[in-house]
Amino acid sequence: MIDSYCPNISEGDALRGMPDTDERLLLQAMASELGITDQTLSPSEKAELAEMGLDELLALILRLGKEQNRVPPHFTLEELRERYDVALKNNMAVRAYRALPLDCEIHLIRAEANNYADRCLGWSSAAAKVSVTEQGGDHFSMMRRPHVLTLTKAVSGIIQAHCK
Repeated sequence: MIDSYCPNISEGDALRGMPDTDERLLLQAMASELGITDQTLSPSEKAELAEMGLDELLALILRLGKEQNRVPPHFTLEELRERYDVALKNNMAVRAYRALPLDCEIHLIRAEANNYADRCLGWSSAAAKVSVTEQGGDHFSMMRRPHVLTLTKAVSGIIQAHCK
């Protein structure tokens, strides 16, 4: 597992619609994964973010993504919406999943910037043993240079240790 949390949400919670605040957080996470920031927005534009609807936010993310060279110039709003819809469905699937305890070992590579109190991010409830390796960066930056280089070494080391 790479800086992921064990899903521990009840089935009833997962089947309800996602609150607007969760959709906004998901959209924010999607923009972060693409490396899109709001640094170029004016203070008044930032203040307007809370009032924007989903379509407006998607259009803004697309504009910023193109300005910041994080998405291809030909990328369309429809393509971004499709990716958001997939992310939304994936989020609902994770919310519905109930991890059952297994007699196995989980290797968790955890971002050093992750401040969650449980060192194992909840995985100790799903596995007999959890081995944790700290990795530089945060949840998103650990997948980019320079952190991704040490991440690949960590994953390679785990694989090699189990292939002997």
